[in-house]
Amino acid sequence: SYWVKGPDNLDARELKRLALEKGVVIESGDIYFHSEKKPLNYFRLGYSSIATERIRPGIERLAKIIRTLRS
Repeated sequence: SYWVKGPDNLDARELKRLALEKGVVIESGDIYFHSEKKPLNYFRLGYSSIATERIRPGIERLAKIIRTLRS
């Protein structure tokens, strides 16, 4: 898996919800932090059970969703 730090204003929980609607599964990273104020802009991308030819289109969908959240 890869850990990704998104833009500061990204809420990865919302990204997770929207990505799932587009067939992309990610895991928001807030649950892995043990601090009082958990950062919301981290998420985890798993790739071990994804066919190689599906990874690039999934990343492209995810990037498109992130751009819409930032606008």
